Amino acid sequence: MNPIWRPLRPDDVAPLRARHQAQAAEFAFPDFDDPRYLLAEVAERDGKLLGAVAAHATIELMFVGATPALLRAAVRERERLRARLLAAGCDEAHAFVPRALAPRMEPLLRRLGFRRSNAAFLPFYREL
Repeated sequence: MNPIWRPLRPDDVAPLRARHQAQAAEFAFPDFDDPRYLLAEVAERDGKLLGAVAAHATIELMFVGATPALLRAAVRERERLRARLLAAGCDEAHAFVPRALAPRMEPLLRRLGFRRSNAAFLPFYREL
């Protein structure tokens, strides 16, 4: 029998937290009250909570027409850009760099305050 999916309820949080701790997950337990969680659903089978799926709104930083002059300007304006993202409710930003460009882009991204993601995680991408 397939699980039944339903919206997360407040009484689901404690058992999910216990499952998260048992999983020894390398990420913090989600704050489902944060409005950036656009989706939070749990799966049940025979009244037993199996787990949850959650979707957090994430920002991707893109450099369009990335000339050296534009990149230097972005570095100079990094605090202003950061403040605008914070004011918009963002708490993190991601940048996806083609492997061939990574050696050249990494120094710039580090000057902008980026760091490489946790090596335990492999990012995947999907357009909806």
